[in-house]
This record gives sequence, C-alpha cells and structure tokens, in this order.
Amino acid sequence: MMKTLTIAAAAVALGGTALLGTMPAEAATKGSGVIIEAKYGGPAYKHKKLSRVSATGVARGVLIPYVLKKAKAQREAINNWSAKVRRMYGPQYASWARADAKSTSCSRIGTAVTCRVSAIPDSPYRRYGALN
Repeated sequence: MMKTLTIAAAAVALGGTALLGTMPAEAATKGSGVIIEAKYGGPAYKHKKLSRVSATGVARGVLIPYVLKKAKAQREAINNWSAKVRRMYGPQYASWARADAKSTSCSRIGTAVTCRVSAIPDSPYRRYGALN
C-alpha cells in the first residue's frame, strides 16, 4: 500500500515538473502560491487601457454623528477602490492620491451612510514614459 502511494506521488511530481518544463512560461514561487507569467508580453494590465473604477463603503451606527460616519464610509470606499485597482491593474496604480478624475458622493439612508468613490487609476511611472 505504501509502495503504491510512493510511486503515485513520484509520478505526479515528475509529471508536474515535466508539464511546467514544457510550458512557455516562467514559474516563480512567492509565499505559498505560484505566480506564472508568460515569456512574451508580461502581465496583461501593462497593455490595458485604464478605465474608471468605482467602489462603495458603508458606515452604520445609531449614536455616531453623521460627520464621523461619513468619514469612515469614505475611508472604507477608498480602501475598497485601492484593493480593486490593485487586483485589476497592479500595485503601482492603486494610489488614490495619484488617481485622475476623482469623484465622491455620500448619502444618508436611515442610520447608515453610504459613500461611492470613482476615479481613473494612474501610475507614477507613466509620467516618465516607462509604461506604454
């Protein structure tokens, strides 16, 4: 039984390395995951036209003043926007301070305040011609 499991594990390990060896990609381990990037072209977000990204944040509380709930909802919305941009385009675009055409709107519904932010991401490297 153990011999069969050992042979099966070795076959899977060798098959996996053979599969990675024949793929036209470079694999690098980072943390516990494996990142695979194609040899030709790199990440897709480098060649993608940037579009407006929006996100929302909500703050609730009966005894909390409106001003504090609005600030908390805006902060949460900006953090959500940054995380969304980081997933879509990469970490160099995820700064709200560098974003273009920023828009923020908040509304009060009952005891909750909902804020929606939107902006076009921008990278510091784009200004120097490092990105297309």
